[in-house]
Amino acid sequence: MEQYFTQNPATEKEIYKFDWNVGKEVFNFYTSNSVFSKKGVDFGSMLLIETILNENKDFGGSILDLGCGYGPLGVIAAKLLKNSFVTMCDVNERALELSMMNAKENKVDDKIKIIASSAFENIKDNYDIIMTNPPIRAGKDVVFSFYDGAYEHLNQSGKLYVVIQKKQGAPSTKAKLESLFGNCEAVNKKSGYFIFRSIKDKWYVPLSVVAEQDDWVYYKRYTSPSGTYVNLYKIRKDGSQDTWLSNDNPTYINVLGNFIYYREQNSLNLYRISIDGSGRTALTNDRVNYITVIGDWIYYSNESDGGKIYKIKTDGTNRTKVSDDRAHSLNIIGDWIYYRNPDDFSVYKIRTDGTGWSKISDNRTNNITVVGDWIYYSFDKLYRMKTDGTNNMQITNDNVSNYNISNGWIYYQTSQAAGGGILYKTKLDGTERIFVHILTVLTNIFPDWIYYIPRENIIYKMRPDGTENQRLYW
Repeated sequence: MEQYFTQNPATEKEIYKFDWNVGKEVFNFYTSNSVFSKKGVDFGSMLLIETILNENKDFGGSILDLGCGYGPLGVIAAKLLKNSFVTMCDVNERALELSMMNAKENKVDDKIKIIASSAFENIKDNYDIIMTNPPIRAGKDVVFSFYDGAYEHLNQSGKLYVVIQKKQGAPSTKAKLESLFGNCEAVNKKSGYFIFRSIKDKWYVPLSVVAEQDDWVYYKRYTSPSGTYVNLYKIRKDGSQDTWLSNDNPTYINVLGNFIYYREQNSLNLYRISIDGSGRTALTNDRVNYITVIGDWIYYSNESDGGKIYKIKTDGTNRTKVSDDRAHSLNIIGDWIYYRNPDDFSVYKIRTDGTGWSKISDNRTNNITVVGDWIYYSFDKLYRMKTDGTNNMQITNDNVSNYNISNGWIYYQTSQAAGGGILYKTKLDGTERIFVHILTVLTNIFPDWIYYIPRENIIYKMRPDGTENQRLYW
């Protein structure tokens, strides 16, 4: 049977028309066979748009209707959120034709842009809101690619709204969104349908916003529970000499020698600053991701060039493209870069000079970490495989939203506790599963300390066994 996500439906076109009331507005929609929910707007989509309208009454910004079908959600948003501009995309060309008809029929075609795109294939811009009723029948890999792409294409403080049924994968969607955004809230629930909302960089400190060097901890400070954030600080490990360094909002903090390297979260550019706070310098105008500093080089995913692998000297010279592959989770091991390609979720490697490219495994992955001869990765559960792709094995039965490896242990966070995740640790082979703590967001783990964010968005620390739990600064 021909599916609604078929690019060029072969069935004969048969046009239907129906009316739908939203508040005081009456919308007229054209549909056809070989599109999703051709006989009327489905319950999940109705719940989704109702939730978005209720939460964003004064919204004025950009919206992406991802997998728009014949366009009811985008058309309604364009008409009722009067200061918005809506982009609608779908892989189904018949659906796109109907979307244009419906935009004109409801007199919002001047506020709508329509793009033919399989997921984010042809999407170049970023948005303030992304909404989606994902194509469940297309499979989990496709659905999760929607979520990965949404994170990349949201503006700071942008919102992703997803509708999904419990029986169609709501728990795994929630875990996936928590791993990407650090937050996922069920903002509506009815008749087995969940509306999940994740906010980019809201109440969340991603990995690598805490770094250690000698007796100092370098960190990004949240200033309020509402998610207001600014400033790069450093503090001694004993909590003394808390020192402001910069007004920048840093992520991917790397400290090496006399310098701190980081991504400034508003511009997404790469910066360097001295450990005393002086000499702030922009190293490149590229929008960077997954930065890793090794020796004299900084490796990163260049979002200004589609997420391809680049390197640049720590003084900002010798900017060089390493690979045309899109790359996440960069791991620099000797002369090799190991990475995850978000287009197919698989693991690859390439030499730091751009030679020796090869695909390691077809296994689907979210985040990867290379330790010794092993690649550790998450895809709901935790797994590992040899760096040559052999000996693949599952090492946890828990659904994992975040993990970190330190000193011979894997520390991982689940989504099993209300208001936070349970932190466990296990040996690298998956043995000796041990409860450590209940916490909200894990930030980073070093041999002597675990750093995490409680509800008040202040950084805490504790020993790797869960003892000596204390606030980092007072």
